Amino acid sequence: MENHTDLELLGSNYHARELIEAVAPLSLFVDAQGTVTWHSTGMGKSVPMLEKGVALTDVFAVVRPAGIENLQQLNDPRYFVVLAERRSTNRFKCTKVASQNNGGFMLACSPMLSERNSPTHYGLSVSDFAPHDIIAEYLFVMKANQMGMREANELIHSISSKNKELEQARKDLVYLNTRLEEKAAKTEETLNQAKSELLEGEKLAMLGRLAAGVAHEMNTPLGAITSSADNLSSILRAMFKEGFENTDHSIIAEACKLADEFTAHDTLTSRQERAERKLLSEYLETQYGIPDSATHAAALVECGVLGSDKDIIEHIYLSEDVEKALQATTTIMRIRKSVSTIEVAAQKAANVVRALKSYVRNDSVLSTAVFDVRRSIQDVLLLFSNQMKKGIELHMDLNQKMMVQGNESELSKVWSNLIANALYAMEYSGNLWIEGTTDSTYITLRFTNDGPRIPEEVKARLFEPFYTTKPIGEGSGMGLSIVMNIVASLNGSLEVESDERTTFTVTLPKAPSHD
Repeated sequence: MENHTDLELLGSNYHARELIEAVAPLSLFVDAQGTVTWHSTGMGKSVPMLEKGVALTDVFAVVRPAGIENLQQLNDPRYFVVLAERRSTNRFKCTKVASQNNGGFMLACSPMLSERNSPTHYGLSVSDFAPHDIIAEYLFVMKANQMGMREANELIHSISSKNKELEQARKDLVYLNTRLEEKAAKTEETLNQAKSELLEGEKLAMLGRLAAGVAHEMNTPLGAITSSADNLSSILRAMFKEGFENTDHSIIAEACKLADEFTAHDTLTSRQERAERKLLSEYLETQYGIPDSATHAAALVECGVLGSDKDIIEHIYLSEDVEKALQATTTIMRIRKSVSTIEVAAQKAANVVRALKSYVRNDSVLSTAVFDVRRSIQDVLLLFSNQMKKGIELHMDLNQKMMVQGNESELSKVWSNLIANALYAMEYSGNLWIEGTTDSTYITLRFTNDGPRIPEEVKARLFEPFYTTKPIGEGSGMGLSIVMNIVASLNGSLEVESDERTTFTVTLPKAPSHD
């Protein structure tokens, strides 16, 4: 819904225009871009090339203050503005009588008279002016000289009557303006309340769709923590029961040192584990002549030691007592692996909680901060990871720092809607590309999927409130409308292209001082 300013409402109302023309017969409205949006009949007679929609500076030179920019910034109603018509020698003295928060304003003007320039030179007559205007008085004197006192007295009587009408018109105009302001304020309050309710409803709907996946994402690390804790407990019980009393302390100390310096490998699949056990078994048998190399290899791979970990292998198999060195080293490495698993799983659970907290946060007053959108997108992807793991291939290209100023929770709704729509379009099977670029002023993010092409008639209505192609009960049709409003509130843009692939492009202003 468009937000109309008071000037636009007055300019579009027939009775209001009559009142304005009566009070200020030479007047015009100009918007924040310097475009004439309305002019009085008298102004149109005086300046024939003046039309609605033309730039003010195409018709007039702004002589005082110098230039349109200074005129737009002028706030002193006592300061008179001088406009010079470009296609004649006519000049107008104006007062900036109304300004709006959006940058629009109204000018009430009168011709600048001289011996060479009379009102008739401007194509004007006494009927074009308010009776209290000095120009009307000037014309009255001229008329009196021509028509005599009888006609002048009749004109005085006419002017007196018109003055009363104008006073009543002024009161009506003040009343109308007051009512318009009250109505606009009430409408804005209603719209803000409706917007808040729609945002909250869409957020709850999205949370409902994410609930199962988030629960799974929490269960996975919690299960790993529980399993590792049980494993750690069993190892410690065995240590306390059997102990290392018969093992050389230097072996234990060296094993602890190696475990502390050890860099864990990526998690192996079952097939990879079998291959590593086979390679390590062959290496132990060939290099060290271990008769039961398969058992040794299985114990080492189980605690995370592979054939590439030469320091640990040499520590064990160059010891005087290989069995005790193997037992001590694998026990310590198993402890280290369990602790590491707990740390990683706990961090993953914390990340899920942080992402969920960021998404559901409801600020009564939206606070803004400078943050990197890459982290925001990664947090949202974490909430979708269970839905994506079965059939979605994710391609990320967010290598540059992308700092914006805004509300992170609000932008999380942008990413979640775009990602959710992409997954739905692909029926949770396909490729999702998330790419970002920056320049000196803006950051650009592209969310691309290889799902079906969006028909032109659907694409034309994508950002309309309540428009959806989903079955009843599966979508409110508010998602992309909300996304558009959030992006627009940050002075950004949202565009969609759909052919072989569908791409939603979000452009946002870069935060100041973050290159």
